[in-house]
Amino acid sequence: MNKETHLAGVFASVSGLNINTKLVPAEKFPKSYWDLVRDPYWVDLIKRKRVAFTDPRIANIGVYHVYGLKEVNAKDYGEGFIREFAGLKPKLLGFNESGEVARGELHAMLGGPWRVEYSLGTVPITKVCLEPGCVSTQSPLFAVVKGAPHPNAARVFVDFTLSREYAEWRVQSLGNTPARADVTPRPLDDPAKHKLQFAGDDKAERQITEVLKWVIASKLFDY
Repeated sequence: MNKETHLAGVFASVSGLNINTKLVPAEKFPKSYWDLVRDPYWVDLIKRKRVAFTDPRIANIGVYHVYGLKEVNAKDYGEGFIREFAGLKPKLLGFNESGEVARGELHAMLGGPWRVEYSLGTVPITKVCLEPGCVSTQSPLFAVVKGAPHPNAARVFVDFTLSREYAEWRVQSLGNTPARADVTPRPLDDPAKHKLQFAGDDKAERQITEVLKWVIASKLFDY
């Protein structure tokens, strides 16, 4: 529980570049984000809408990637990279990717959801952390709204989201990393197993909110 904001983490997830391993040979895997805009192989795929990006104009994983590159790694990437990437006009999805990469409808997706079945090795998909690293996203807010018609029902629900039962369900059903120390995440979903650009904390969340405003105002992804 954060003493300043009184917010408690519920779960987190690791986001990188999801790649279809049947469509993209291992030797073509990008090493850094710069490869996406400088390697002719990836530039061509992005221009042909074969690579998707979670729409950074909404409060979701896409803007976390923008924050990491524009602010945290401003020296090596910065606004220039964001403009160059947006200029290729990657296919935008509102985090509603439903298996397009695994089915071969897309070669790759940056910021797409990582489903439990992907970790089982039964579909041709892998997650790659490009330099300078993946990003870790936190859970959306669960709150009891002031003046709600049934506040006690809301409190019961919020209590449930903090329970071990709920944490175990998120690990098994959604592959998330729970905030509870008594519930073990799957290795491929564990932020501790990946190189991350920044720590997913309240400070980062406040800065990400400002980056979201910048993305919307810039209109770089309005195409």
